[in-house]
Amino acid sequence: MSKYLIPILIIAIILVSGCAAEEKVIEDENEEIEEVIEEDFGEPKTDDYVESLAKELANNFNEDNYGEIFERLLPEIQESIPEELFANRMSQEYDEGNPQLLLDKVEFSEDEASAYYTLTYSGRTKKLDAVTMQHINGEWRFDMFGDLEP
Repeated sequence: MSKYLIPILIIAIILVSGCAAEEKVIEDENEEIEEVIEEDFGEPKTDDYVESLAKELANNFNEDNYGEIFERLLPEIQESIPEELFANRMSQEYDEGNPQLLLDKVEFSEDEASAYYTLTYSGRTKKLDAVTMQHINGEWRFDMFGDLEP
């Protein structure tokens, strides 16, 4: 009996090791599939969808929802300023004068878009430079707020 015990143990160790290696390969493949799905099935790359996001940005600005705006900014902008500080600066800058942001038009390409707005503030009107939108990791993000000076 003992002469069969060692070979059985060796075979069992080999089988268990092989299963663990196979599980790791499957996990790696699943991660790759999830990345592809996220890229392919993230937010739509259509002009209608991009225009709806551009309108949403204007609505959030008009309703002082600066936290919602912050969530759509490029990651490097988010990393450069805390959300609370961003919202406070926006609130202070536009606390009077009933600022209104109006979407004029959107120019769309597959991974990038430009939204054009008019800002009305304290009775003055200003056409803003294009707000660039980029499709990054399945999400549309805004590269903006340098030109929102009243």
